[in-house]
Amino acid sequence: MSIKSIHDIRDGKPKDRLLALPHITTDGITDWIHKEDFGKYGFNTANGVMRRGIPERFPEGMIWERWPEKGTIQKLRCLGFSDTPQLTSKICGDIRRQLSTKPCTITGSTANVEIDHRAGDKTHPLHIHTDDVDEQKVSDFMPLCRAVNQIKREACKKCVSSGERPPLPPMFGGGPMKQGQGCYRCFWFEPESYV
Repeated sequence: MSIKSIHDIRDGKPKDRLLALPHITTDGITDWIHKEDFGKYGFNTANGVMRRGIPERFPEGMIWERWPEKGTIQKLRCLGFSDTPQLTSKICGDIRRQLSTKPCTITGSTANVEIDHRAGDKTHPLHIHTDDVDEQKVSDFMPLCRAVNQIKREACKKCVSSGERPPLPPMFGGGPMKQGQGCYRCFWFEPESYV
């Protein structure tokens, strides 16, 4: 679903944070919010303000501009709502609970483990079901430590934008990956098949 107005956003804390922003319009446009005011308006500054282009703890489906584009964020503003239907990236609670006690699939570490979608391209027809909590299966996800998950995210982003699979990570030889439809056979989708 595409959101066209702040009134279309589901009620809850993310919407409350959005409504508290200075001079926000009904179509989601704000003035610049400076770094010294991030805490005042509910921006999470502990883990970095942005995650996948969206400030953490704010509603998805909005277009945000940051300044500067790279490096430490000095200010942010919202430019309104995206016309592209947004994926939710939500994970079924039962699946999250089942995997939350497992170690990282790649490193075996139990520190800072996150549950992540295996498919880096959730818009691909073979993987679109993974965004629907009623259709999700445990096998659609894997536990990854935060650092590995960030590396996976960058690799998937490059693959989706270029249409080409990146090489294997250096610790696995750095050579070419196996080919397959969608994300199938990619190291980041099924690392177990590379051991």
